[in-house]
Amino acid sequence: RWTQAVQFTAEIDCAEDASISVKIGLAVKWAVNAKANLGGANLRDANLGGANLRGANLGGANLGGADLGGADLGGADLGGADLLNCGNRSDGYEFFAHMKDDVLWIKAGCRYFSLADARKHWAETRAGTQCGDESIAICDHAERMARIRGWLT
Repeated sequence: RWTQAVQFTAEIDCAEDASISVKIGLAVKWAVNAKANLGGANLRDANLGGANLRGANLGGANLGGADLGGADLGGADLGGADLLNCGNRSDGYEFFAHMKDDVLWIKAGCRYFSLADARKHWAETRAGTQCGDESIAICDHAERMARIRGWLT
């Protein structure tokens, strides 16, 4: 990240003309499987959809614009990463938030929504329930933390 030096080389299979985000995403998945330390890595715009990042060291990583749809972030070290760990709902779902395309995105279990769509989803599917109330409260918390960090104005 700081020196632009290559930290590791990954063996990935993909089409030669695949987008850079797909190639970076495949390399990150390979690195996690190989137990590589991704602390401080620039993963901006990486397609991490479906990646098992459970327990990965992502401390200080740049995840701006990354696609986290379907990614498992449980237990990942996120210290200093541009990703918020927003806490757990009472049923164990972990909530995360990050910026992508100037929009705050919420990741909870298999769900991956813009903040507005997250609120709408939980209002429509869990209205009047403890999980619904907790989900909306966590979205409010994510928005407030994003404003404090200067991600939102």
